[in-house]
Formats: sequence, C-alpha cells, structure tokens
Amino acid sequence: IGRANLLLENIDRPEMDENKRKVIKGEALFLRGFYYFLLAQMWGDVPLVLETTKSADDTQRPRAPLAQVYEQILIDLKEAESLVLPIRTVGFGGRANKSAVRGMLARVCLHMAGYPLKDQSKYAEAKYWAGKVINDAEAGHALNESYNQVFTNLAADKYDIKESLFEVEFWGNRT
Repeated sequence: IGRANLLLENIDRPEMDENKRKVIKGEALFLRGFYYFLLAQMWGDVPLVLETTKSADDTQRPRAPLAQVYEQILIDLKEAESLVLPIRTVGFGGRANKSAVRGMLARVCLHMAGYPLKDQSKYAEAKYWAGKVINDAEAGHALNESYNQVFTNLAADKYDIKESLFEVEFWGNRT
C-alpha cells in the first residue's frame, strides 16, 4: 500500500507516454484496493493510509471504520477499471487487467453485502460487475472443460486467460 501510494503521488512527475502513465496508475490503484480488501477481510477496521508516510513519527494511525475502508476500495477499483488494459491485450493473468478489476469489484461488493456490513444494495452491484466479466465477448472468458487441466496448466506455468482473470506470479511470464 505504501509503494502504491508513493507511485500514485509521483505518477505525473516523469516524462512518459500518457497511455503508459494511465495504465501504470490503474495498476497501482488496483493493487492498493486489492491489498486493502485483504486487510479488511482479515482485520475489519484498519488504518486507511492514502498518502506516503512523511516521518518516522507518523506511523500510529487510527483505524478507519470498515464501511469507509470498503468505500475507498470501491473508489480505487472503479478508477482502475477505466485505466487498465483488457486481458487479451495484456496476454497473461499476472498483471492487473479489466477482467481482474471487474471480478474483484464483484467480489468486494459481495463481501459488502454480507456480514458484517450487510449492505444488501451491493448484491445488484456485484451482479453488474460479474456480468461485465461474463459478457465481455472480447475477453472470451470460459471455464476450462477439464478440471484437471486447470492444475496441469498451473504446474506447467501456462496461462489460461479464458479461465483465470488474475494470478499472483512467482516466476513471471519469462519475458
């Protein structure tokens, strides 16, 4: 989260292609939202830090209410969705992409609809984001016909972007 904040604060400083800048910003927003989602699932109320820590004396922050943390997650992910590349353009699941962001938005909304927030209005939003993944003809997502093949592909370090929207890489895509 700290590294994402650092990048987001400085994204406009270097001279670079604006399209690349947009994608990098979207990827950082996705990661910040994703990591806050993991924290919220594990610990509920957590400190909500949206800027870099400027001093060693500024490390004790109060916990933010869980609803506020989830709202920030939604803000980050929704902005990221408009900035990152489609999964077919990326070509593998190891980078943030539109399908991964949309899938994560659906998952976050489902969690918000359940315990402890119980914001049942989020069920409709979860359906909306899941539908954007399912109905994206360009991405062409589909379940692998062979359940065994999912694990064979994983063991062989083969990407199946029809099946997998986002993967944490341990080896990278070897390029």
